[in-house]
Amino acid sequence: MRSTLTIRLPDELADALRRISRQSGVPQGDIVRQAVKAHLGQTGGPTVMSRYFGAIGGPADLSTNTTYRRAWRKKRA
Repeated sequence: MRSTLTIRLPDELADALRRISRQSGVPQGDIVRQAVKAHLGQTGGPTVMSRYFGAIGGPADLSTNTTYRRAWRKKRA
């Protein structure tokens, strides 16, 4: 199913869009569709790091946990 979207662009964006369209030979609508698709692809899903948040058990703040620091020093020695 197709939808029509009407947007208002500032003069600078409209001029840049016309210029890029003329230079590349790609219709303005295709350029806008590609830009929207790229933007939604970047923000549409979870970030790479968010998959790993909370995946490792341990104290919340390892830098202030003296027990953990002592155990870590022993492992390094």
